[in-house]
Amino acid sequence: MARWTALHMRRLKNSIAEALPKKGFRVIEIICPCPTAFARKNRLGTGLDLMKYYHDNSIIKHGADPKEADIQMTGKIIVGKFLDIERPTFRDFLVENVSAQIGRK
Repeated sequence: MARWTALHMRRLKNSIAEALPKKGFRVIEIICPCPTAFARKNRLGTGLDLMKYYHDNSIIKHGADPKEADIQMTGKIIVGKFLDIERPTFRDFLVENVSAQIGRK
């Protein structure tokens, strides 16, 4: 179990470390079904079986259209960095425009 868990945790840790220093709004989506309720109800096996399933069925595809990343009961799961757009924050926008307005008067 440690091998698959470590792989997913390393990717998650790297995604969070990359997102935190960026300004403004950011989203990191994490797929983490409950192995106790979800796996048992759907007869998917143990937690280890579930981790192996997600590892084997995930495809890293950076820059993919988010519409492609729909998760179905069967098929591959597309993961990766879909969007990375740098924009000024609302605060930066406000400071710039208020400074411009105050400077005019």
